[in-house]
Amino acid sequence: MRFLIALALGTSLIAAEPVPVLAELVIPNGVAFAAAWDASPYGVVWHAPALASVRQRLATNRATMVAEIGLDPLIMLAQSGTIQLALVGPDLSGDPPPLVLTIAAGTSTEAWFTALAAKGTINADGSATLASDWILRREGSRLVLSSRPDVAKPAEPVADRAYHLTMRVDGPALTKAMFASKITKGDTRPADVAMVQRYFATILAGTADLTPTGLTLDGTATPAPAGMAALDRAALDRLPTTALEVAAIGINGKRLWSEVIAPIVERARLDGTNPEAGLKESGIDLPLAEVVHGLGGTWSLAVGQGMPIPTMTILSPSSPAIDQFAKAMLTKAGVGVPEAGTDAMIPLPMPFPVTLTVAHDARGWILTTDPSGAAALLAGTGWLTSPLGTVAAAKLTPTTCGLSVCDTKAQLRMIGSLMGIGVASAKDLTPQEKQAILAIPGQLAAKATPGWWTITDDGKQWHVASEGLGIGFTSSSLPVMAGMLLPAINMVRTSARRTNSSNNMRQIGLAAMVYCNDNDDQWPTDLVMVKEFAGGDLPDKIFRSSGDPTHPAPYLYIRPAAMAKSNQPVLIEDPACWKGKGGNVVYADGHVKWHDKTDAAILWAEGRRLAALPHAATTGITWDDWSAMHALIKASHEPQGKTGALPPAAP
Repeated sequence: MRFLIALALGTSLIAAEPVPVLAELVIPNGVAFAAAWDASPYGVVWHAPALASVRQRLATNRATMVAEIGLDPLIMLAQSGTIQLALVGPDLSGDPPPLVLTIAAGTSTEAWFTALAAKGTINADGSATLASDWILRREGSRLVLSSRPDVAKPAEPVADRAYHLTMRVDGPALTKAMFASKITKGDTRPADVAMVQRYFATILAGTADLTPTGLTLDGTATPAPAGMAALDRAALDRLPTTALEVAAIGINGKRLWSEVIAPIVERARLDGTNPEAGLKESGIDLPLAEVVHGLGGTWSLAVGQGMPIPTMTILSPSSPAIDQFAKAMLTKAGVGVPEAGTDAMIPLPMPFPVTLTVAHDARGWILTTDPSGAAALLAGTGWLTSPLGTVAAAKLTPTTCGLSVCDTKAQLRMIGSLMGIGVASAKDLTPQEKQAILAIPGQLAAKATPGWWTITDDGKQWHVASEGLGIGFTSSSLPVMAGMLLPAINMVRTSARRTNSSNNMRQIGLAAMVYCNDNDDQWPTDLVMVKEFAGGDLPDKIFRSSGDPTHPAPYLYIRPAAMAKSNQPVLIEDPACWKGKGGNVVYADGHVKWHDKTDAAILWAEGRRLAALPHAATTGITWDDWSAMHALIKASHEPQGKTGALPPAAP
């Protein structure tokens, strides 16, 4: 059978000319890509002991896919040749969009495609239609998976084999295809279409390379960016020399207005909106065009070391519009405008362990939480000669209009300190797990080098280049770390939510116990009675699970009989609140325990059965009624003895 399928696929050759590729992502060599990933900081984090449980869950999912399709897709990709994912045109109408995945044939890919075809229907042309309606076929030495029967083969991939990944977008062709399809049909004004056609063509394209220090990005977008201008070195030299991270952008206010803002304002006016009304409400009595023109110059942001809150410094150019805006904001804050060359402290609306100061001179405004104050930065600090500034200076050219640099090692040290605060309080992590999580920033720091990216404008094209762990507007390692450590962060966050839910349930349980003590050892009939007895001491939010606040009935009350045993369950949380991963249980002595997946499901099912018994609402459920659960309950915790008027624990 497999031989016949392979033979059928082998005859599926398409002689038609390849269609244009509107956008594509190409991995020139799957084997090299997999090896580079393992050696990169991202691979280091992925293989960290702290993510062992995440890797195990992925392995389980992959095992399921092996059972379904006969091969592990990740292994197949890691052993393949060139991989191309292409959006082809010119027709983008229909659902799904015209996507084509092409993989160079090899032992693993042959086995995978053969296994997929075995689960589909072989067509007359030798292709196979899968259950998802995607089409599987062979094109020479390549194996192809396409989203629709009418999708012809894409043009050969454009790949720079010196890099691990290539991205390409044909902006003009993609825009044309979008507006020729049903995607944009409907109430669309010609002005809107022209605006999208104009700006959507500016799409990043280029190459990316995984390295032992991070990711190197080199790409271009066309046409040149609207409204950008070369950076002012003198403005950058006013930044704090202690900055761990700096981002700067140059703005050409007149181009920004004519090429970007003016069309948007015109569209708003057609809808009956007055964009300038908000300016007057803020105390800026200037035309919007004049305000945008005044934005021209170099704007920069610096982040520095600070505990528990990093310091922030913002530098803006000076213009009549910016000066008027700044003075209006200071007046609203109750702060007098400082004399040129001096600074003023701005009161914060709530107490923070930082000070906020502002200063200005003829060249611009400085707003900072740096303890040295804003006035100290006016004269200039020589930032470009500092260690981080030296990295920036090496990247500055006369056409650089965007720049970001980051002291990645220092950022990682700061992240490690901040992580330590949260991880130390995580009650559901073992000491070994905490150590594994806290070791990750150090593992990355050992590989890290200063990260940077630049945007240059040669008047024709926009060139983007980047290197290091931080890829983004601020080139910060913070977003990258947040993504890579998300599983660990979620564990800490989940622990807090479980604790909150446990506290809510404990309050309900204690209210029921007080009722029992006040009513001759007779427990409340149901949770409604508990809430009425407590009056306003138990608000509605107490009866909501932190695992799923939308759950209509998250807690199951099993009324105990008089003189209940202390280790008898009284209140059980629906495991569905935690997606089946477990739930809290309140016992008759008032203590709460979290039960994992299997035990929680058993306790919930048995609790529902007992709560439905006729005597549950009259005399209550006894310890003997829980006989099927005795072994589980005794094994899961040590009874905590008598509470209030309750008897000792059951033997």
